[in-house]
Amino acid sequence: MQALKKLGLLVTIEIAMSETARMSHYVLPAKSAFEKWDASFFNLTFPEVYFQLRHPHCQSLGEALEEGEIYTRLAEALGLLPEVPKVLYEAAEGDRKGYATELMKILSHDKATGRLLPFIVAKTLGRKLGSAHLAAVWGTLMMYPRYAADNLTRAGYEVTPLTGDALFQSLLEHPEGVLAGRLDPDRNLEELRTEDKTIDLCIDEMAEWMLEVEPEQEKAAMRNLEYPFVLMAGRHFQYTANSIMRDPAWNDHKEMCTLLISPEDARGVGVDDGGEVWVSTEASRVKIRAEISTMAQKGTVVIPHGFGLYYDGEVYGTNVNQLTKNTHRDRLAATPLHRYVPCLIEPA
Repeated sequence: MQALKKLGLLVTIEIAMSETARMSHYVLPAKSAFEKWDASFFNLTFPEVYFQLRHPHCQSLGEALEEGEIYTRLAEALGLLPEVPKVLYEAAEGDRKGYATELMKILSHDKATGRLLPFIVAKTLGRKLGSAHLAAVWGTLMMYPRYAADNLTRAGYEVTPLTGDALFQSLLEHPEGVLAGRLDPDRNLEELRTEDKTIDLCIDEMAEWMLEVEPEQEKAAMRNLEYPFVLMAGRHFQYTANSIMRDPAWNDHKEMCTLLISPEDARGVGVDDGGEVWVSTEASRVKIRAEISTMAQKGTVVIPHGFGLYYDGEVYGTNVNQLTKNTHRDRLAATPLHRYVPCLIEPA
C-alpha cells in the first residue's frame, strides 16, 4: 500500500471499487462475470476434455467493458497495433469462413503480425460479434486443430481447416459446454511440452534451501513467546466470497467473519463464545468476535478471508490480510506465509 501511494500514476482495471481502485488515479470499469462472455475449462473428466463458453446473463450498467476490449483500446492508443487493412473489416461483416481466408492472407505476408493476432481479431471480428472475448476464443479454436488433431479425431470430429469454426459455433449453441477433445491415457505424457517430455520435480533454486532445514531448528523457530498462537488466514466456507462481492447481502447480513478458536484455548484466554478478542501480530492488531469450535486445533486460530471490505462507506468484517507481515514470507516468490502467522489472542 505504501509503495502504491508513491506512484505518479496508478491505473486499475476493476469490477468493483476495491482497495487498490480507491488508491488509483484512474479506474477503468470492467464487466462482471454475469455481463460478459467468458470461458471455463473442465479437467476432472479426463481423458475427455470439455470446454464451455459462459454466456452473459444481463446488460452491464454505465461504461463497463470487457477486459479484452479495454486491453485492445489501450494497445491501440499506445500505438502498439499495426494498421488493419480495410478488407479485413469488410470480411468480418460477412461469414467467418471468408474472414478466416482474408486473415490468413494477411498473416502469410506479415508473420510478425501474428503476435498481435488477438488484438487484430478483436478489432475486426470482435466488432461483428460484439465481444473481444468471443473473437479471441474463435481465433484460439481456429489454431486448435493444428496442435490437437488426434484429440479431436478421438472425440469424433473430422479435422478440416474449418473444424475450429464448427467447434466455435457449437459452443455458441450449447452454453452447457461441449466435448472438445479426447486424450489417449496411454500416451498422456507425450502432451508435455518440455524438451525431454518429463516433469522435473527438482527446483534448483530450492536445493540449498532444503538442505538447511533441520527439524529441531524448525521446532525452535515455531516457538514464539510473544505471539504464542498460530493464525491460519483464509478459512473457506459457504459464506466465503471473492473480494468483488462487497454487498453484505451476500451473507444475509449475518456476522460470518469470526475467529475460530478451540474450547481449550478459549478457556485459557478467558473468552466466551461470541466474546470479542484482540488479535495481534507483528503487522497489525484487530478486534473480532470469537467462535469456539472443535474445528480449530489447539494452538491454532482461524479467520476467513474475503471480509473487511468497503461497501457504501462501511467496512464489513475483518480484513485478515492486515495481520500478515510482509517480511514473514517465502524467500523465493516473496509470498507472505498466510497459513502460518504468529499471533497473540487477548480478551477485548
